[in-house]
Amino acid sequence: MKFAIASALAFSLISIPAMAQDVSAGSHVAQTWCKNCHDVSPGANVMHDTGAPPFAVVASSKGTTSTALTAFLYTSHNRMPDYSLTRKEAADVSAYIMSLKVQGLPAAR
Repeated sequence: MKFAIASALAFSLISIPAMAQDVSAGSHVAQTWCKNCHDVSPGANVMHDTGAPPFAVVASSKGTTSTALTAFLYTSHNRMPDYSLTRKEAADVSAYIMSLKVQGLPAAR
């Protein structure tokens, strides 16, 4: 059953990269919903006092892709509120996060 759900989720996300992703719209969503727990500013590498990693650190982490981020935003997590983002919003936030990728960014402190 879990495999069927995971497969359905994976197949539903295949078309997301084909969507036009809007970094500016993703920044707006991040400023509206995410900044209470994450530092969403470019180049940030200091862990928020909530324990949530800065978006630039997430983007620069090995293996992080826009598709992986979008899938992450579609699944519930213990410490993350469920904002029920639309597909477009999730794709835009993922694009914004990936736009913050910095080569050689130090790990969050």
